[in-house]
Amino acid sequence: LFFTLLLNPQTSTAQWDDPGAAVLQDGTLQFNHSSLLEIGGRPAIAFCDKDNYQVRFQRATDSKGTSWGASVLVDAGVFTGLYGMDMEIINGNPAVANSSHSTLDIRYSRSFNSTGDFWLSTTVVVPSVSTTPIEDVDLEEVNGKPAIAYYDSDDGDLYYVRATDADGSSWGAPVLIASTGDVGRHLSMSVIAGRPAIAYYDATNQELKYIRANDPDGVSWGTPVTPWSSGDTGLFPSLIEVNGHPAITFAEATNNRLLYMRAFDATGMIGTSWSLPTIIMNHRGENMEMLIIEGKPGIAYYTGFGDQDLRYVYSQDMNGINWNTPEIVDDGSAAIGNILSMAIID
Repeated sequence: LFFTLLLNPQTSTAQWDDPGAAVLQDGTLQFNHSSLLEIGGRPAIAFCDKDNYQVRFQRATDSKGTSWGASVLVDAGVFTGLYGMDMEIINGNPAVANSSHSTLDIRYSRSFNSTGDFWLSTTVVVPSVSTTPIEDVDLEEVNGKPAIAYYDSDDGDLYYVRATDADGSSWGAPVLIASTGDVGRHLSMSVIAGRPAIAYYDATNQELKYIRANDPDGVSWGTPVTPWSSGDTGLFPSLIEVNGHPAITFAEATNNRLLYMRAFDATGMIGTSWSLPTIIMNHRGENMEMLIIEGKPGIAYYTGFGDQDLRYVYSQDMNGINWNTPEIVDDGSAAIGNILSMAIID
């Protein structure tokens, strides 16, 4: 488990050395998922502990992550955090959504305080979702309450569930979002124009899909639109709001490209309202994450088997029309960055 911090994304995307890579835990755990955030002015990571296969939380003792405190237990469930996991600030405190490889459920844990020193008991949001590991789980605060989007690998459907209170101590029933074919893999949820929205991969049709709720809570949802459908495309999407409009970065397997699209309107719910894809690079990105960095979109991604590098690319403008040359953040003979999380730190 590594932590790396960018020095100055606006003037130089090459200086990934402040304070440099810090090893928080050694090990060979293949599916050690993690999620990075700035908590109380310091970097913090929720991760799967290789020794007991449980979710733990660890926070730095300084603003850059030069040194780190002891980790604390988040979820004591069996084989939690091996696959999908996401950490967000919920009602002022860090919270984690994940699944158990053993009980195959959707789980939610929230800290008792704003710095993550103590954690409340884990809530099983949806029990026994599938018979195979749940790889795609995304947590967001939606209209003041936590909400989780997840993919059910048994029926190949996309679901959304939202808590009935601000802390997430009780939850409503899951809402079926999309069910035509094998849909919902590699999902990414974000709040777009005040409503939850999800970008995902349609494995049946090999297309990029996007859907947005009809209301701020996500009680009902519209019909999915297809922003892009050329070849096998739409893998590993990351959805955020860019300059007031939804935008998605994703991989195209057919031509081995990293692509980016932004809608012409604030909702993105008209299929023809999306721009043609911008080709960021002619190599494929996997397990990517996009954020707004100094007012412009930036993307961290893993290049996939071949280079097997962790890279970062930064737009030259607010809308993502033109992009700089990607920088290699970390490389090596083995896979570096195949499971990643990016956040604004210090």
